[in-house]
Amino acid sequence: MANSNPCGEFAVPRSTFCGRFKNKKFSEISRIFCGSTIALLIFLGIGAESSVFGQATFGAIGVNVDWSNSLSWTPGGGPPGLLDTAYIGSSSPIGASATASVFLSGATNVAQLSIGRSAGGTGTLNLNGQTLNVSGTTELGFASTATGIVLHNGGTLNTGSMRVRNLSSFAYAVADVSNNLTVDFGGTVTTANSGNVTQAVLVNIQDSTLNLGANLHLVEDLDIRGTGANVATVNANSFSIYARDIYVGRFGNHGEIINRGTITATRHLESSGGAFALGANDSVADQVRATNSGTLFLHANTAALNGQAVSGGTLHTVAISNLSTSALVNQQSSLLNMGADLVLSQDLDIRGTGVNVATVNANGFDIIVRDVFVGRFGNHGEIINRGTITATRHLESSGGSFSLNAGDSVANQVRATSGGSLSLHANTAAQTGIALSGGTLTTAATTNLSTSAQANGQGSLINLGANLALSGDLEIFGTGANAAIVSANGFDISANRFYVGRFDNSGELLNDGAITVNQLLFDRSSLDLTGGDDIVQDVLSILDNSKLNVIQSIGDLNGLTLNGNSLTIDATSQMVLDFDGQVGVGVDWGFRWINPFGDNRVASLTALLNDGRIAVNAPVATSIFDGGDGYTYIGYSTIPEPSSLCLLTLVAALGFRRRARG
Repeated sequence: MANSNPCGEFAVPRSTFCGRFKNKKFSEISRIFCGSTIALLIFLGIGAESSVFGQATFGAIGVNVDWSNSLSWTPGGGPPGLLDTAYIGSSSPIGASATASVFLSGATNVAQLSIGRSAGGTGTLNLNGQTLNVSGTTELGFASTATGIVLHNGGTLNTGSMRVRNLSSFAYAVADVSNNLTVDFGGTVTTANSGNVTQAVLVNIQDSTLNLGANLHLVEDLDIRGTGANVATVNANSFSIYARDIYVGRFGNHGEIINRGTITATRHLESSGGAFALGANDSVADQVRATNSGTLFLHANTAALNGQAVSGGTLHTVAISNLSTSALVNQQSSLLNMGADLVLSQDLDIRGTGVNVATVNANGFDIIVRDVFVGRFGNHGEIINRGTITATRHLESSGGSFSLNAGDSVANQVRATSGGSLSLHANTAAQTGIALSGGTLTTAATTNLSTSAQANGQGSLINLGANLALSGDLEIFGTGANAAIVSANGFDISANRFYVGRFDNSGELLNDGAITVNQLLFDRSSLDLTGGDDIVQDVLSILDNSKLNVIQSIGDLNGLTLNGNSLTIDATSQMVLDFDGQVGVGVDWGFRWINPFGDNRVASLTALLNDGRIAVNAPVATSIFDGGDGYTYIGYSTIPEPSSLCLLTLVAALGFRRRARG
């Protein structure tokens, strides 16, 4: 009998353990194992079904048979022990009974237990006042037409996992404990004590039901998901639910909690497929989420950190305190519907699916967040019926078009990306502006951007609607030979460094006004400077097959001024001075360079000319000369006669020769 087993409460029969070793080769081992050392081996995790000697699966034979009787099981060598699997009501192993019932006559331990495995069969386990410990999973009703039954009769079932399926139902006794519970394919489970299930619960597939007979307290998750619109259900019977994550529906499959008490999610709560409303006493610590066309209504008392509407879900807020950290509206038709101002310490991220938008309906309320992404990664987003928007750091428009209003503010960076268009208001006062990956950023006032601007990536465009005055840098670089563009629209640009092309990527400036920069740096680009009012205060660098065209407009006498000591034009690049078709009276020049102390730049410029790094197109011969005013010029100071040309003549133009555009 099991009670005589030297392993005590583990209830592994001595005959079972020792009878496995009939070969004389193991006689000594058998003698030792069946002696006083067996308890030590069990303590160390080495049982009758250890991996050394192999595990076994046993099927019950007959009706109302004793578990501990070896004749109650097939194949021979039973009963099932600590590391074995037991089937009750199964057509396998060979010889097992599809309808079978087994009772316990003492405390018993087994690794896995399946009751009701064969179609049309019934398995019954009568605990008979005893304790059964299942280290792995206990399963009731494996086949769709099989039934698994547990009769407690004062007994206790402790199992790692409990799974109740199909036609089967299970009612926990007060002392029963399982770490995990799965109710699926229409099974039904009823709890009796808050300690019946300790770790996680899954109520899965339509018509599966968990009935609470006490509060449910889990260290992990409660997951309720039916089949499409057919729900799985937790009937709380007014008891409370406490879990880490609570999924009321999942992956678009509906779930519901009815007759509920309070709900406490120590991390996340999600509504998927159907609709769910939080109550006054419910709490979610971290994230509330509506997914897969599910709808989640927050209560005024809800105080979560983060909110998400994903895959067509709809999330409704009713109080400023509903969300405090971040909000994500992701994939087409997803909606955040605001019933109060939205104030977040981090980001609002709105991104649909391609051109299909995700939406925030502000309903006239204000948005105050760190970063606002109206579209992202080329996926469109929109904010409708909005009050004012305050981004304490960045605002980005991606994929679609967005315009800032008079009351909106962005503290740091405005950004248009991935084909998106962002139009600034005259009141916008950001530090930095970026057009990235084909985005278009349009300014309206000089004060729109104060620190830096960048057009980065093929097709990216900064479109000026006013002068651009930056304390930092202006960078224009596309993708390889495909340029990014700044269209100045005749407005002036001032900056510290002006990069036209960078990192071997080209850039382009169109319709320039006056350019005033400390450094003008070219890489793989071509640029036309017009108007004769452009000034480089420090460094002029033209590299990597770049060309700078300094073009006088009709009637201009001036060109480009360099006030610094650094002029670099590499062997692959060129500066072309293109004079107008008129010869002015006085000094008419295309380029001038400030002189070093006590000297001039005649020799340096002559060397660049002779090397072809500077070229001149002019109606008459031009000279390099010290103007006596601190600059060395390329141009002419009077209408020259052929006999009076200086030795430093650059172009002997018998007729006016203009360079080809483009």
